[in-house]
This record gives sequence, structure tokens and C-alpha cells, in this order.
Amino acid sequence: MSKLPAIQFYPGDWRKDPGVQALSFHDRGVWFEIILLMHESDERGKLLLNGKPMPEPALARLLGLDNQNLTTTLTTLLDFGVASRCKETGAIMCRRMLRDQNLRNIRKEAGSKGGNPVLLKQKPTTGVKQKRTPSSSTSLKMSDCDNNQSQVVQFENFWSICPRKTAKGSARKAWAKAIKTTSPETIIDGMKVYAKTAIGTDPQYIAHPATWLNAERWSDETTTQTKKPRLPDYNTPSGKAELEKMFLDGLHS
Repeated sequence: MSKLPAIQFYPGDWRKDPGVQALSFHDRGVWFEIILLMHESDERGKLLLNGKPMPEPALARLLGLDNQNLTTTLTTLLDFGVASRCKETGAIMCRRMLRDQNLRNIRKEAGSKGGNPVLLKQKPTTGVKQKRTPSSSTSLKMSDCDNNQSQVVQFENFWSICPRKTAKGSARKAWAKAIKTTSPETIIDGMKVYAKTAIGTDPQYIAHPATWLNAERWSDETTTQTKKPRLPDYNTPSGKAELEKMFLDGLHS
């Protein structure tokens, strides 16, 4: 049997096993040491020495115990159902380790034959319905990847501006639909204007991002923004002159 570099140990099963947890701390430690010896055994899972059941005096010396102490511990392990004895040889064995080794042998044999021959001869009972996706398609171009990444960044930029951050999943879907007809920059600019108007507003009256997108509210914001002319600054000489000119032009119009 080939040597394994590590032992397959299940801490959860160890902690949940009532037999193991019923052991004293001393007996639990002895059992774990025996498991380690079984791992190195000629037949993994059975306590053997040169192919034969390991004598108790030899085991006692390996564990640093006296014979009486070891005999008491082995009796407890067997009574609590933690350990078992092989019916053919009488060797101490670990049932879980034997099951794991048996499964390992089956997989090894199947792997050496290229898998399960029975399964290889079987015909599929249903057609393959899986659709090709961009992640599995070899025709996906790098430019497509760049574009998708850019859209993600643009949406996160949009989301960071939203004055009400709720239902991000729905907002992402609405965003994907909106950018099919409108540039992301236009939508983001509209949200910037809306975010300013929402300052100090009761949150319940602020539109959800998805609702705002589905209603194409960015067009309202950009239209409102273009309708508001920039007035000159009256505190500057040039601004004062421009305002006076606008006033006179209004009188003569």
C-alpha cells in the first residue's frame, strides 16, 4: 500500500461522535495515537505490525503506557464502540479509516481504467440544453470584455451619486436597459442634477434609482438644466454692465 503524506481527519465528526466525546481525555489521546499508527500500517485502518495484529505489549511500549493501563483503555474503546476488532485477525481497527481507504481504492481503480466503463457506454437520455454564454464562448472579443467592465464602472459611478440607495439589483437591470438608448454620461449628468435637488428632501419622496431610470428622469433633469440661464454676477464690473444691457434690451424689445 502506497504511503500517504497526510491523514484524512474530520474534526467535526470527531467532536460530534458520542463515543469519542464520552472518553476521558487520556483515552481520547490514546485513541488518536492509535489512529496515527493505523495510518502507517501495512493495511491502513488496521493496527498491524509486519502484517500481523500488533501485540498489546508492543503497542504499550510505542505509546509509553504500562500494559494494565493500555488494556483498560482498549476495553473502553471497544465497549464505547469507538474501535472495533477485525473478525478474521482480531486486530484493532478504525471503521471510518477503512471506509475511506476502500473508497480511495475504488476511485484509484476506476481512474486507471479511464473512469467507470459502464458509464462510458451509456447514451444520454436527454439532449444538451445548455446555451453558450459569453464566459464559455471562444468568440468573445477582448473589446467586449472592456466594454462590459466599463459599463460596470459607469453604473457604480451612477450608484454612488444616487441620493437614495435601495434595490441595487433592480437599479442595475434598469441601468442596462437605459444605456441601450441613452449614453451613460447623459444619465449620470441627469442624476447629478437630481441629487442636488434632493438635498434636504424627505427620503420617502426621493425616487428609487430603478424608478428614476425606468421613467427616463434624466431627460427631465437635463431639460430643466438647459432652461435655466446663467445670470451674470452683479458684483463684478463686467457682470453689472451685462445685466444693464440685458435690462435695456428688454425695454426695447
